[in-house]
Amino acid sequence: MPIWVSAALWGLLGASSLILGAAVAYLVRLPARLTAVIMAFGCGVLISAVAYDLLEDGFQEGGIWAIVAGAIIGSLAYTIAASAPATSSRNRTKAADWRSRLDRCSTASRNRSCSASAC
Repeated sequence: MPIWVSAALWGLLGASSLILGAAVAYLVRLPARLTAVIMAFGCGVLISAVAYDLLEDGFQEGGIWAIVAGAIIGSLAYTIAASAPATSSRNRTKAADWRSRLDRCSTASRNRSCSASAC
């Protein structure tokens, strides 16, 4: 079998998860919170894969201490940036409004009566 056919078949197999996931999402109604958890897990896996891929290059260029310092500084920067908007009372009100809208839409979609005005 030529290498390009093998590559195409493996690519098709890898991409088939997207079609399978879309079919399951279309047929099965999941709560919004569970969907958010699944998406957050996928995002974490993607970020971990990218970080792992860059780890060897970072070690060769700067050594272990550059990697450790970058991880600590990046974690602190992310934590500070993620917590800053949550401290504002206006943003908490907006978040509560969005949560209530998502709950209404989730309930309506389970009943198959979700309209554009309800969501």
